[in-house]
Amino acid sequence: HDDHDDHDDHDDHDDHDDHDDHDDLEAPDARARDFNGASVSAGLQADIGSNGSFVANLTHSHRAPALEELYNFGPHVGSLTFEVGNSNLESEQSLALDVSLRYQTSRARASFNTYAYNIDNFVFISLDGDMADGLPVGEFLQADSLFKGFDAEASMRVGDAVWANVGVGVVDAALTATNEALPRIPPLRGTFSVDFTHQGLTVSPEVIVAARQDNVYGEETVTDGYSVVNLNASYVWARPHVAHIVSVTGYNLTNELYRSHTSFIKDLAPEIGRGIKFGYSMRFF
Repeated sequence: HDDHDDHDDHDDHDDHDDHDDHDDLEAPDARARDFNGASVSAGLQADIGSNGSFVANLTHSHRAPALEELYNFGPHVGSLTFEVGNSNLESEQSLALDVSLRYQTSRARASFNTYAYNIDNFVFISLDGDMADGLPVGEFLQADSLFKGFDAEASMRVGDAVWANVGVGVVDAALTATNEALPRIPPLRGTFSVDFTHQGLTVSPEVIVAARQDNVYGEETVTDGYSVVNLNASYVWARPHVAHIVSVTGYNLTNELYRSHTSFIKDLAPEIGRGIKFGYSMRFF
C-alpha cells in the first residue's frame, strides 16, 4: 500500500513506532489462481407416527478461497484488524452430516438437530498479538478442522393465545491435528420466550443466556457469560390487499454490560446497551 509510505518520514518519532511493524509484514503474492470443485448431497426423510419425522442429510462440498482471504493487505474497518491474505490457500473440502428429529401438533412443536462437519483446509483469521498501523494483525490461515454440535427448540401452547418457547444450542470447533479450539466460536446459548397474541397484537418477552467461553484459540481472551432481556411487540392491521405492521423492540432492557465472543472487537467495545426501536412496514397481497 503506497499510501502508508508517508510514515517513513517520521521513523525518528517514538509515537509512530507501531507503524514500523507494517514493514515487517509480507504482502501476499498477487498471482492468478484457478479453483475447480463440485458439491453433492443426499437426503432422507421418514415419518415417525402421525406427528413426527426423521431427516438426515449427507453433503460433500467445495469452497474456493474468497478474494479477501487470498489478497487482502491492509486495515479492515469492520473488524478493526490489519488483514494479511494468503495467496497459497487451497480450496476447502467438507463432509457434513446433519440429523434432525421433528414433532408437531396443534399444541406443541419441537425439533432437535445434531451435526458434524469435517472440513479440510478450513480458512480462518488468526490474531497472534502483532500490531501494524495501530491494529492487530489478522493473518488468514487454514487447517483441517472438525465442527460438531446440536441445537434444539420446543414450543408449547399454554393458553388460548399463549405459547412458551425454549431453545438451546452449542458448537464445538477445533483443529483436527491439535484439538485446539478455533477462534471466535460461540459458547453454549439458550433462549426462553413467551408469545402473547390477541387479534392483531403480539407481545413477546425474551431472555437470552450465554455461558462463559473459556475454550479459546491462541491469544484470544476468555469471554464471560451473560443474560439479556428483550421485548418485542407488533400490531398487524389488515386491509384489503395490504397489511400495515407496526412494531416496537426493546433490547437489553436491564442494560447488561456484555460481550460477544464472536466479535473481533469484543475487547474494545461491548455489545449495545439498553435501547428501543420502532418500525413500520406494509405487505401487499
